[in-house]
Amino acid sequence: MIFFFKKLFLLRCNGLITIILLLISFMSISQSKNIPLQTYYKTQFLKYSGKNSVETFFPTNESQLNLSDSIKDTTTLYYDFLVWFYKKNWIAKSDKNGKIEISPLVNFSYGKATSFKDSLSLYRNTRGVYVTGAFQEKLTYSFIFCENQARFMTYQSAYFNDRGEFYDNDSVFTKANAVIPSSARTKPFKSDGYDYAFSFGSFAYQFNKKIRLEAGNNQHFIGSGYRSLLLSDNTIYAPYLRFSWKISDKFAYQILYRKHKNLFRKPATLAVESAYETKLFSVNYLTFKPVTNFAISLFSAGNQLRTDSITKHAYQAQMFVPLPFFNSDLILKNSIINGISGINLDLGFKKIRFYGQVAIDNFGKKTLLAYQTGFYLFDLIKVKNLNFQGEFNYVPNQFYADQNTKLAYGQYNLPLAHPKGNNFSEIYININYNFKQLNITNSFISYLTSGGSILNQIENNTIFQTNKNLMLKKEGQTFINTFEIAYQFNKKYNPSVYFQYQIRRSNYGNFENSNSKNNYFMAGLKVNLFNQYLDF
Repeated sequence: MIFFFKKLFLLRCNGLITIILLLISFMSISQSKNIPLQTYYKTQFLKYSGKNSVETFFPTNESQLNLSDSIKDTTTLYYDFLVWFYKKNWIAKSDKNGKIEISPLVNFSYGKATSFKDSLSLYRNTRGVYVTGAFQEKLTYSFIFCENQARFMTYQSAYFNDRGEFYDNDSVFTKANAVIPSSARTKPFKSDGYDYAFSFGSFAYQFNKKIRLEAGNNQHFIGSGYRSLLLSDNTIYAPYLRFSWKISDKFAYQILYRKHKNLFRKPATLAVESAYETKLFSVNYLTFKPVTNFAISLFSAGNQLRTDSITKHAYQAQMFVPLPFFNSDLILKNSIINGISGINLDLGFKKIRFYGQVAIDNFGKKTLLAYQTGFYLFDLIKVKNLNFQGEFNYVPNQFYADQNTKLAYGQYNLPLAHPKGNNFSEIYININYNFKQLNITNSFISYLTSGGSILNQIENNTIFQTNKNLMLKKEGQTFINTFEIAYQFNKKYNPSVYFQYQIRRSNYGNFENSNSKNNYFMAGLKVNLFNQYLDF
C-alpha cells in the first residue's frame, strides 16, 4: 500500500507537493477532525448547517461546522461517573502535544426471522475498539478495529454469497465465501453464519484554513441524501489519498485516489494466498457556491484496470488530469477505463434542505442517465428534533456496468453507489424523533424493478454482468418498513440499546411463488459509527 501511494502521488504530483510544503509555514488553524460517516452524524451535520450550503463530500470535518458542540449533551449531571458514562469516551488522555480517546465498538444483538418460510435465529457479535485523537491540533486521526460473527436473513445472505470471491481453476473461476457490505469478505461460521474481521481509519493534516490532506483506509460518500448515486459507503474500505482545496468562498476542489479490488484471485503466486486483481479509482470534485445557501458540484470518477489474471496495465495519464470529466470514459474513450460523471446539488434553508444528483454513464454506444431528488424538513410542525426526509432514486438498466465486467463501477464485488445496483426506481421516506436520549425512527422504502424470484432480482439488478434475464419484464415491487426505538446514551461514540422490527414484502409479478415475506426483529446493544445498508 505504501508503494502504491508513493508511486501514485509522488511521481504524478510533484508540483502539488511543492506547493503544499511551501504553505506549511503559514499554518494556523484549530483542530479539524473528521465527522463519522454514520447517518445520525451526517443528518445532524446537515441540520445544524442551516442556511449554509455545505460541501457534502463525506467524511467531512469540523472546519465547516463544529458538530461536537452542536450536538453535545447539555444535561446537568452531578456525579463524575454519570459525566463519564453519558458525555465522554471511555479513555481520554490529553496534554499540550495532543490527545487520544478510546471507546469500545460493540454490537451484541439477537433477533428472529418471523416469516413462515424463514424462521432463523439472527445475531450480531461484534467486538472492537474505536480510537480517535490529534497531534498538535493539526494532525488528526481515527481508527476502528473489530472482529465479527453474524447470521443474516436468507435474502440478505443470498446477496452476500452472490458477491463472493473467485478462484481460478484451470481458467475456470469458482465462487467461494461471501462479502458483507461495509465490512469484509467472510469465512464460514457454523452452518449458515459468517465470520469476518475488518479495520479502517485515516490521518488528516489541516495545513491551513484552505488546504487539507488525508490518507488511510476508509469509505466515502458524496451527497446530502440517504443514498448516493455518485459514490456511497455501501462497499468495502479502500486505501486512499484525498486532497481538499478551498480556493475561495465560492470555489472548492477535491481530488481522491483509491486502490480498488476485483475479488478474482490471480492464478500464480508465491504467497500463502493469491492476490486479487486491482483497479485505480480517481475522483475530481469541483464545487461552486454562487450564494451562501446553494452549492453545485461537478463530479467525475473513473476505474482503471491495473492488473488482471495475466496482464499488468500501466497508469493511464487521463486518470491524473485534475479536471472534471477527464478521468472517466465520458470524453476520452479507453478500453481499460470505465466511470461515471454527474452533478450534486445542495440548497439549504433554516429548517428545510433540498438536494439532488444527476449521473451520466456510457454503455457501449448508449448514454444513460440516473437521478436523485430529495428534501429534509427539520423540527417538523415546530416540534423540536422531529425530522422528516423524502427521497426518490432512479437508475436504469446497465448503468454503472461495462462490457468488460471487471470494469464495472464497483469495489470488492459490490456497487460503489446504490446497494441495489441498477434497473430500479426507489422511494425512501424517513421520520425520526429524538427526545433527550430516546430516539424513534421509522423508514419506508418502495422499489420497482424487474420481476422474478429473489435470485432473479439479484441477477437483474447486478452491475457485474450484462447478459441479464430481462425476459422477466413484468414489474415487481418490494416494500421495506423498518421501525426502531433506541436509547442513545452517549453522543461521542453513539452507543444505544435498541429494538428494531422490519417488514419486507415482495411481489415479483405473476410468477410461481411470486409473493415473499421477510420479517424480523432485532434487539441489543450496538455502537453506531458507520452504516450498513441491508434494505434492498
